[in-house]
Amino acid sequence: MRKLGLDQTDPADPRAWALARVAVAADRRTAAIKRYDRALKDAMHASFLAGCPEESIRTAAGLSGLLKLAE
Repeated sequence: MRKLGLDQTDPADPRAWALARVAVAADRRTAAIKRYDRALKDAMHASFLAGCPEESIRTAAGLSGLLKLAE
């Protein structure tokens, strides 16, 4: 933040707080996407082990991804 000319030690600087909020929101979004991807992979693997056809698994994964994008 020093590159942007912001004083990290000044709690009254609203620009520093705004950048911090954006950084935290981005970290949370990245973590949520990683959890979603892991859960989707686990579900696809379980479906495969249960004997579901590969096309059905891919279709379900694609629909699930589209629903996630719509949120």
